[in-house]
Amino acid sequence: MSIDTIFTFTPGIFHWLVLSSLLFSIGVYGVLTRRNAIGILIALEIALNSGALNFVIFNSYIAPASVDGQIMSIFVIAIAAAEIVVAMAILVALYKFRRSTDVTGFADLKELHDPAMSEHFLDALVSPAAKPQTKVGH
Repeated sequence: MSIDTIFTFTPGIFHWLVLSSLLFSIGVYGVLTRRNAIGILIALEIALNSGALNFVIFNSYIAPASVDGQIMSIFVIAIAAAEIVVAMAILVALYKFRRSTDVTGFADLKELHDPAMSEHFLDALVSPAAKPQTKVGH
């Protein structure tokens, strides 16, 4: 195999689908094996980007004149970004309460059915600046 062959090689649909399958497999493996919530979110992002890559791949081989696949991949990226924002907000709130991002301990959140425990959790969610000030003596 010469250097000219490497630079003139054009990957076909099979090569792109293998790449997309590998990315999806890496994402699923990461979701199933990570204990850190941030790592799980990164692995989930890899799997979602694999799906966006599939939209672009099939669009370029089935209907190369249209841009439907690229538009769908932009929607997938936008939805993934919104998902990350919501997940990070939840993780920040849980980190304030638990002081850990280890997802194995999140099963203990079932204790929140206790009213005293849920009140403590809600106090941890609200920042001191957002708490209403009570007037004393009026």
